[in-house]
Amino acid sequence: MTRPDRAGHGALLLALLSSSAFAQTPASPAPSACRVVIDYQDSTPGSFPANWQPRNEAARATYRVVAEGGLVFVRATADGSGSQMGREFDWDLSTHPVLSWRWRPRTFPPGSDERDSNKSDSALSVYAVFGQSSMATRAVKYIWSRVVPVGATLGSSRARAIVLRSGAPPNDEWVTEAVNVRQDYERLYGEAPGKARGVAVLTDADQTRSRAVGEYGPFRVCPDGAR
Repeated sequence: MTRPDRAGHGALLLALLSSSAFAQTPASPAPSACRVVIDYQDSTPGSFPANWQPRNEAARATYRVVAEGGLVFVRATADGSGSQMGREFDWDLSTHPVLSWRWRPRTFPPGSDERDSNKSDSALSVYAVFGQSSMATRAVKYIWSRVVPVGATLGSSRARAIVLRSGAPPNDEWVTEAVNVRQDYERLYGEAPGKARGVAVLTDADQTRSRAVGEYGPFRVCPDGAR
């Protein structure tokens, strides 16, 4: 395996999801239904999204809520920077193992290649984060790459990755994903996951010293088969 995450990004995940600043979502409804866990409706357009935890001031400058064409979403603009934001929410993997979200790349960082630690930047990446405590946190990372083939697996001991998309979408359209994170964790780590704690996102361009722009829509958790 190669390493798509630099050491700082692994530590960053620990800092994000060990913070007491996270907002908790209400208790789950009946397990037969998908439920929206993040929709940005509680955020002000032009601002950093409410109830998310930024790694640092660079993250606050990267992620902004946008209202456009009847949609509310987050636009991430990384100018030579790379910093995550994360959000914790109530998530029972036994009933809702599927994570679903919408995303759209706008500008891929030129020269980026997640297989090379010196070029490991992405227009879009989503982390499903697991662990009972900050000392035992691991993640499954889902990447929309500029060039790495779909299905490639990459990773380090704390964040193992799957390339879900590669290259620009047709007509710059939004794409909806639905992944069984429990199964992906078991495949990548060879064991059952710990507690599902939430998600983090990363749009970065620090290794290539360039610019990356990507957009993130709402997130849902679903029962297996209800995607």
